[in-house]
Amino acid sequence: QAANETLPLRDAFSVLFFVSVGMLFDPQMLFDEPLRVLAVVAIILVGLNANRFVKECIETCLKADWSRHSYEIIYVDNGSKDASVEMVREHFPTVRVIANDSNLGYCIAANQGARISEARQFFFLNDDTIVYPDALPIVIDYLDAHPEVGVVGSRLLNTDLTDQWSGRRFPSMWNAILGRRSWLSK
Repeated sequence: QAANETLPLRDAFSVLFFVSVGMLFDPQMLFDEPLRVLAVVAIILVGLNANRFVKECIETCLKADWSRHSYEIIYVDNGSKDASVEMVREHFPTVRVIANDSNLGYCIAANQGARISEARQFFFLNDDTIVYPDALPIVIDYLDAHPEVGVVGSRLLNTDLTDQWSGRRFPSMWNAILGRRSWLSK
């Protein structure tokens, strides 16, 4: 490299060295952008005109027992007209916000949130979700212990703590006729 170029000092030795001698000088002065700890998990919350639910969801995420895991919360708003974006920015300044002008749909919005994160794992939430305090570390620990697993679904509960069914069997003629949502089971 040319003499006037700076070498990037982002290897593990450099970080450890700077942590140990950090009292002598500010290592931040060696880097062009701020140093930050990468989150283990990005909670990606997609909302549309659900101000009250979004607030409650973020509050439960912040109150969760994160154990030793780092996290970030990303809120993607799909064109809400109920001041959801303003509420998140006012009450939760650490939450990263993407404000779409219109409803792009859940999948596009969720991918927008994933695109701006450098987290190792993504936790996608609907805007009306309440997160139990120990739910997230259990899922993260499971994924860390089982690297062959790519996707984990959490148990969903109704407000009365009964199971909320979220999945279905592979479609067949029998479960179309006899399944829990067929006209025979009503």
